[in-house]
Amino acid sequence: AVPVSRFQDSAWSPRLGLSLPLADGITGFANLSTGFRAPPFDSSFMTFNNAQAGYRIIPNANLKSETSRGIELGSKYQRGSVSGQLTAFYNRYSNFIDTVTLGTDTASPRGIFQYQNLDSVQTHGVEARAGWQASDALLLDSSLAWAHGSNRKTGTPLNSIDPLKATLGAHYQQGQWGSDVLITLVAAKTRAASASQFKAPGYGTLDVGGWLKLGKQTTLRATVHNVGDKKYWQWADVKNVTGSAVDFYAQAGRSVSASLETRF
Repeated sequence: AVPVSRFQDSAWSPRLGLSLPLADGITGFANLSTGFRAPPFDSSFMTFNNAQAGYRIIPNANLKSETSRGIELGSKYQRGSVSGQLTAFYNRYSNFIDTVTLGTDTASPRGIFQYQNLDSVQTHGVEARAGWQASDALLLDSSLAWAHGSNRKTGTPLNSIDPLKATLGAHYQQGQWGSDVLITLVAAKTRAASASQFKAPGYGTLDVGGWLKLGKQTTLRATVHNVGDKKYWQWADVKNVTGSAVDFYAQAGRSVSASLETRF
């Protein structure tokens, strides 16, 4: 840790939105926004050592507040049993707070990381979702998210950007019981701030669950996660991890969870 110093900052974050009917069931929208993010306390003043995972994060008491400006364009669709939304966004940041690789501690050896301000950063991407109420009992839904981010001065990719992700879900409800099926598909991570970083491979998982009402106030739920017993990593967990330590951050294989919920 480093000595804690006094930090005070503030900003106005205005937002302007416009919504306009375009056709039967279709509404277009546009948003202009600004953002403000003060440095997190732990990123500024706390140090973290993980000997098993082979890395450490050192504090940075000189972090500045992050500001942003962005535009969002999209459309919403709602007609009968079908709904959907498509959104595209573009953002620019000043003093963007991101994890930066400083090198390797040869005595350990461990990777050394620090939260730093990047002068100018841009991100853009697309998000989409769709749903179909196929019957009174069956709902089908899906989503997709893709983003791209870079340091505008160096062209270096941002580690905080997740890879392409899509989900497909089916939800069935019949009286006192129901079931859920969720397919998650994630693309391989191909862009990282450091060429030597572990880049999480793509994966697909299947979760199957169900629920049963035992009374007016009590519900029993059970889910089988990762039915195919796939070994995979989530990028957010391994973006600061190097070497063989990545195995410590693999997600659980096939597993079962259950819960009993009672409302009073």
